[in-house]
Amino acid sequence: MKSALAQQTVLITGGGSGIGWATAQQFAAAGARVIIGGRDEAKLRAATATWTGSTPIGFKGVNVAERASVNEFVKFALDSWGQIDILVNAAGVNIKNRTMGEMSPEQWDEVMAINATGAYNAMHAVLPGMRQRKSGFIFNISSVAGKRAMKLGGI
Repeated sequence: MKSALAQQTVLITGGGSGIGWATAQQFAAAGARVIIGGRDEAKLRAATATWTGSTPIGFKGVNVAERASVNEFVKFALDSWGQIDILVNAAGVNIKNRTMGEMSPEQWDEVMAINATGAYNAMHAVLPGMRQRKSGFIFNISSVAGKRAMKLGGI
């Protein structure tokens, strides 16, 4: 029996490791066409080289904090598969000095550029096609550290 995800195109930011890579493997195992992106192309290449499933996983470098880079990433996916059915925003950054007393304004800017603006950039790039088709899914993955006041999140 064919999976409902067969022939669906999935674009994953932060796909070279962690939750992003695990998500990519699950979608590909279900028959989806998957393209992962991240800042480190060597890491993306290494991850995809470990994949042994029958549906290949593609990759392209992207810096989600840079809108032009995200637009190139989305264009690559559209040129490859014609449409994007699912976006998974898994790109994120964490820093050691997370408390207000330790974090510099420059570190704050970096965290916000990747974790917040990066997700916006990817959603903004894929939404026109999804709206035109009246179809699509967007998953934004976030850390519990951004949701609850605790030592992990830098109280």
